[in-house]
Amino acid sequence: MAARWPLVGRAEELALVSEALGDPAGRCVVLSGRAGVGKTRLARELADNARGQRWQVRWAIGTEQTREVPLGAVAPLLPGTMPDAGDSDRFRLLGWARRCLTAGGSSRELLVIDDAPLLDDLTAALVQQLVRGGDAVRLLLTARDDDIPAWLAALARDDRVEHVQIQELAEDDVSVLTESVLGGAVDAATLALLWAHSSGNPLWLRQLVAQGTDDGALQRRADVWRWDGPIGGGGLRQLLADRMDRLPEDEQRALQIVAVGEPLPLPVGDELGVGRQIDELAQRSLIEEDGTGRLRMAHPLYGSVVRAALGTLARTTIELRLADAFTRRRLVSGPDVVRVAGWRLEGGDISDKALMVDAAQRALLLDAGLAERFARVAVSGAKPTFESMHVLGRALFDQRRGAEADRVYRRLLRSPLTREERMGVTLETAMSRAWSQHDAATAVRLLVEAEHDPEFAPYVPLIAGMRAAVEVFRGAPNAALDAALDIAQDPDGEVRVRVLASLAVVPALVIAGRVCEAVALVEWARAAAPSQEFSGAVPYGPTYANAQLEWEYAYALRWSGQIGEAVSTATDSLHRAALETARHTQSYGLLNAAVGGASLAAGNVRGALGALRAAASALRESDANGTVVSCLADLARAEALAGNTDFAREVLDEANDRLTPATCIFAASVARARSVVLATAGNLPQARSEAIAGAERARNAGQLVLEAACLHLVARFDDAAAVEERLAILSGATDAGLVALFAAHAAASAGGGAGELRAVAERFAEAGALMLAAQASAEAARAERRAGHAAAANRMAQASRAYSAQCPGAPKPLLLVEPIALTARERNIVDLARRGSTNQEIADLLVVSVRTVESHLQHAYRKLGVAGRSELVAAPEEPG
Repeated sequence: MAARWPLVGRAEELALVSEALGDPAGRCVVLSGRAGVGKTRLARELADNARGQRWQVRWAIGTEQTREVPLGAVAPLLPGTMPDAGDSDRFRLLGWARRCLTAGGSSRELLVIDDAPLLDDLTAALVQQLVRGGDAVRLLLTARDDDIPAWLAALARDDRVEHVQIQELAEDDVSVLTESVLGGAVDAATLALLWAHSSGNPLWLRQLVAQGTDDGALQRRADVWRWDGPIGGGGLRQLLADRMDRLPEDEQRALQIVAVGEPLPLPVGDELGVGRQIDELAQRSLIEEDGTGRLRMAHPLYGSVVRAALGTLARTTIELRLADAFTRRRLVSGPDVVRVAGWRLEGGDISDKALMVDAAQRALLLDAGLAERFARVAVSGAKPTFESMHVLGRALFDQRRGAEADRVYRRLLRSPLTREERMGVTLETAMSRAWSQHDAATAVRLLVEAEHDPEFAPYVPLIAGMRAAVEVFRGAPNAALDAALDIAQDPDGEVRVRVLASLAVVPALVIAGRVCEAVALVEWARAAAPSQEFSGAVPYGPTYANAQLEWEYAYALRWSGQIGEAVSTATDSLHRAALETARHTQSYGLLNAAVGGASLAAGNVRGALGALRAAASALRESDANGTVVSCLADLARAEALAGNTDFAREVLDEANDRLTPATCIFAASVARARSVVLATAGNLPQARSEAIAGAERARNAGQLVLEAACLHLVARFDDAAAVEERLAILSGATDAGLVALFAAHAAASAGGGAGELRAVAERFAEAGALMLAAQASAEAARAERRAGHAAAANRMAQASRAYSAQCPGAPKPLLLVEPIALTARERNIVDLARRGSTNQEIADLLVVSVRTVESHLQHAYRKLGVAGRSELVAAPEEPG
């Protein structure tokens, strides 16, 4: 990393301070802010700017060591030998220093003093004299907000002093700074993590990034930087070592208790006998009460550093003391359950089985591995409870360890269970068979049997919704709709059950070509889902359910022909959920997949690559239903379009390897991706064959929109006549706006009509499919060229180039036609005419006849498709 980071987010402060220093009435600027907020960095930037404007700049630093020496901070700036003067002659020494610093007499002199509160008394007096004595030299001082001495506070109130308080960076600025320093894209969860832990403090951010890159927690994977691991350690400890070491021992112990236990209820501090020390630490601004009756470290990194410095035994001792204090004060509830159980588990106290079950159930949504640890402790012993066995099975299932989960479920089904318990275990057994063991047929059989079991009659809608999920992901959308469409659309049905059914019904509707119904249903489900509790027998958590709905909404919008809206909605959803989904890997992957898929449909290959790489990385780690296959197929297309053919092949092979009987819904998408990879590698015949095979497979499965997507590739490969008729049938059989556009494009391409192709290009652009708009425009240009309409061909070629320019990272579309180029002389004359020169003035300048100028202009008018000078001025300029 560079020694000096770029300055980001400080334009307003730079302008304000520069104006103040340039004001003839001004004398001094004081920059104050919290430690690490960037006061010194801003001062250095200002000093560099001043030097660039030929100011004389001198720099001094206040330190603990120079504080003990009269004029110690500025001594290096003073010429010659300091006069030998004792305390009785301070005024003579002060006068000498002042004369030295103002000898130049120029108003373009700047003295910067960093950490002014650490100046000795004599230098502090010197600063006050320089400000108030009318000397020409300007001063720029920096100071920490929590360490401003009385003399500096009084000086800051002087009319000749501008006091500028430097705040922490905004979240967007932290993102820009991080990506600038790392030299590449950083995934949203990592940016959210760095923002949360740095709170916009550049020094903390710098130490975090340095620590992460040093210990490998922050790594670049597939061109995306991502944090994976704990935060804290030696680099940060060094920053606070001096301050922490100066604390009294009893305050250090209290600080450790808060660091390990934060957010710590105030009564726990009293219970542990550190109430007085907590008050002292609050006075030192090391801890604070958060407004809810809980104590926190005043900055997140304070806690990270203190915890990292604790040995294992010391930390375990503190954790057990905290657990006992929480229990005695009856505070073991809500989110504190997992913390207290974790403390007891680490300390070897596993006597409270009920606590471990409660903790396992709460941990399940965020960390299945931790949930398994709690659950295994809970089931140890002679008679494990249903709750302990059930949560263990769920934890194993969520980790894709289906065979182990099955053994737990079979053991449960042999024991006495209530109806609801038996139904829940049956559902989870089926889900495990489908997505952990890839046996969709057995899963469907188990669910059908459950639907017909009289014991489960009250739960039939829920069971049918689960069966619909298995059906749609195994590639049978119509079977899914038969199972659960009525349930999802039932206005009198239980909301929770309707939402769960919608998770399966929405993609089934889209794939079957009933996109308008899908959009309406997913809009209802998105509004209803946040108020529902997905727990108990339902193998979904709220974070996952909401993320799945956002992915499905973007998918439905894309196929409805609202691609721009899909990109916007998916991006907003990812940003809103960044902090939450950073803790839920699968949900984070789904939201990135939504952004990536929509961006790819729009033609923004660069944006798609970043989102899809992040999505693939997340979904490889956690994927309940095989959505990673769809993500990898999209990523392979994006990599191929970006020119990364070899990597695209690797991604495609991975997608193909991950296809199972339970994820056949994505088979056509993989075939479509393979066709694009082949085409970009130049093998159009094989690409065409692959696209046709994918279309046939989709057709047999009732996946109408996926069939249309594959057939449209054939049309783009200059064989529209072969697929025109079938695409027209699909357009009539579906209400998918994108399928209608595919059909119109194929018909226009097969007919060769320039006007029809131009109209299709405009419709693609309105839908937000700019890469396809570029291709249709290019085809229109080619058609005009063949018809001998040079000017019209040029206009459409220019339109194609304009659309392509709005597709970052994308190559030129197939069949892109270049505009008819102007000759060098024509370009010269056109340029002069655009500037307002008359024909006579152009002729005189170029030493040619007026008739020659007129002839060149007429040729240019025809090539550019304009009628005369007035249209020439408004027409887009030809690229050189």
